Amino acid sequence: MWLPALAGIVYFGLTKAASLAVYLLGFMEVAKREPTNNWSHVAIIQMTGVALLGWLPLEEAGFLAVIVFTNDTAAYFGGQLGNFCAPMRRRIFPKASPKKTWGGALYGLVAAGLASWYGAQLLGISPWTSLGMGLAIAGFAIFGDFTGSKFKRSQGVKDSGEGLFTSGLFPGHGGVLDRFGALGMATLAWPLLKAALV
Repeated sequence: MWLPALAGIVYFGLTKAASLAVYLLGFMEVAKREPTNNWSHVAIIQMTGVALLGWLPLEEAGFLAVIVFTNDTAAYFGGQLGNFCAPMRRRIFPKASPKKTWGGALYGLVAAGLASWYGAQLLGISPWTSLGMGLAIAGFAIFGDFTGSKFKRSQGVKDSGEGLFTSGLFPGHGGVLDRFGALGMATLAWPLLKAALV
């Protein structure tokens, strides 16, 4: 009887500790950049969402992570391989993030929608509600990517970990803010989405 309870305590302790550790690394990336500006504050708020992720029930945290990472992956590969017509090759916000295209965003939203459809069973909600949540989460993740990019441009760096030890944590993928900023933004929006759609 006590073994499952102990395993649960250890698990929840580890997830909270991991989300706090990721938050602190992201906070350090932002705090090291000078001078601070409004985009610095937005980046810190994004990373606060990552810290809060560890406090969500496992199925909700998993749902958010799967949607955000599916969206990011599909947007990247869709933008690289599938922008077959001029409108899909157009940049969404070229000054902040010159590589992000409308085509990539569309592929990301479609993939997030498909992933969320299967997430309905995980959350015990209808597939249509899950689809709406997945698309909204993907939208907030895209917004989080853009605000993170705006922070980096305001500091004159390509990756959030550039010149810091965190650049080596995810080789070829930037720093902590690059990897988790979108997830943080989606996590901050999660309570509002739950209230609106469930």
